[in-house]
Amino acid sequence: MKKYFIIVLVFSATLSFGQSDNDIAEKTLNQKLDYFLKLADSLRVMTNTSGVGIAIVYKDSIIYKGGLGYRDVSYKKPVTDNTLFPIGSNTKPITGVVASKLVEKELLDWNMPVKKYYPEFEVADEYVTQNATVKDLFTHMTGVGRYDLLYYHNSSITRDEIVSKLPLFQSKFPLRQQRAYNNFMYLVAGMVEEKVSGKTWGNLVNEEVFIPLKMNNSFTSFQQCLDYKERSKGYKLDGKTEVDYQNIDVIAPAGSISSTPHDMALWVQMLTNRGMAGNKTFLTQNQLNYLTGPQAPFNPNRSVSTAIGWITLPYNGTKYFQKEGAIDGFRSKVTIIENKFGIAIMTNTWSDYISLITDYATNIFVDDNYERDYEWEKLLAYKKPKKDNNQARKAIPLLHNLNEYIGSYEDEIYGIIEITEKNKELYFKFHDFKSNMEHTGFDNFQVKLDLGGKDEVFDFHIHTGIGGEIDQIEFKIESGLPTSIFEKKK
Repeated sequence: MKKYFIIVLVFSATLSFGQSDNDIAEKTLNQKLDYFLKLADSLRVMTNTSGVGIAIVYKDSIIYKGGLGYRDVSYKKPVTDNTLFPIGSNTKPITGVVASKLVEKELLDWNMPVKKYYPEFEVADEYVTQNATVKDLFTHMTGVGRYDLLYYHNSSITRDEIVSKLPLFQSKFPLRQQRAYNNFMYLVAGMVEEKVSGKTWGNLVNEEVFIPLKMNNSFTSFQQCLDYKERSKGYKLDGKTEVDYQNIDVIAPAGSISSTPHDMALWVQMLTNRGMAGNKTFLTQNQLNYLTGPQAPFNPNRSVSTAIGWITLPYNGTKYFQKEGAIDGFRSKVTIIENKFGIAIMTNTWSDYISLITDYATNIFVDDNYERDYEWEKLLAYKKPKKDNNQARKAIPLLHNLNEYIGSYEDEIYGIIEITEKNKELYFKFHDFKSNMEHTGFDNFQVKLDLGGKDEVFDFHIHTGIGGEIDQIEFKIESGLPTSIFEKKK
């Protein structure tokens, strides 16, 4: 493939004899784009990715904004430059830009304690409560545990309930010692922005980012996404089973934005062009350097650092920064090589296709490298799940009567687990998650929870008190944190 493409380039240069250098360069760039889009589409089919939105910036120009595949598989509705995708955690860099605008207005200081702006801020570790700075929130350096299953697939949770539980959040690491990714700290960051500005986070994003960049079809709330006519549906790995949209407005500053290839092209263009939006300065050099510069360690052995919402590292003497986002049925990835190249990828299937074609795009447009990683492609190729032809597993006798397990169990942070009985089998409900309970021996059980359109297995143990009655569920939800104890309600 590499030799073949070199021949094509040489042949095209020969045909262009007598034209200007600019014409030759433009034709070569068009060939690269054509090659990349055909490759991206063939890999989309191979990985069973239903649809993908793409925005590409080369140097100072948008060279592509559009899509491949379908936003709606059943009705064969194609992805276009105006198809709307939830971008998940690619919201975080935008929340960071809002903060930088407030710093510029002297309403906020990156290095001041959070409590100066939001006196109610409190977590379990008193030292973190008193000393965590605004920058610590944005760089995931508070050390506080993630606790995502408090909000995730929990349609009844409110922001006030989340805030009331923050004082119970324990730390995985000491302050500023190790990166601990945390969506709730971005919620706090957004609340700080609201406190100092007197405006809602959504209004701030519109005023400070969307309107100046003319991102007219980008939104900050779930309802705005639902109301948009050309929104994409999300799909499971089979590429055809629809996934329910997730409303995460309760932690909006961490991940609620939706956008289109057209609008993401404008976002990427500004970032690639070092803060310039057309002939206007959107971000000053100081702002952009702070937002995308190395602020905290991520992987020191590879010179990878955490920035304000980004992961950043040097790339052949040029700054390279990147962010991934994911929410049920959707993934996104934005990659910027300053002054050279930028790309945004949005898919409606949760696979690592986004990383594969991002790498290929960088190789093609920046390095003139057309080599293929066939091992990675093979690994990502969609494989139908194997049918389980084994005989049903022999039932393991329960240690208690079926009705003794039935009831409500409550943890002070995560809330309530309900165990019921259906057709003489135990049934598990946790927030919006529902699952059959598989008995694995003694008082140990497994449940399958649908995370992002893919079932994940969780193990838990049921405890018996001194009197022989079931009184607790011991549930290991997050590594690095103590086991959660759900007490049976009387």
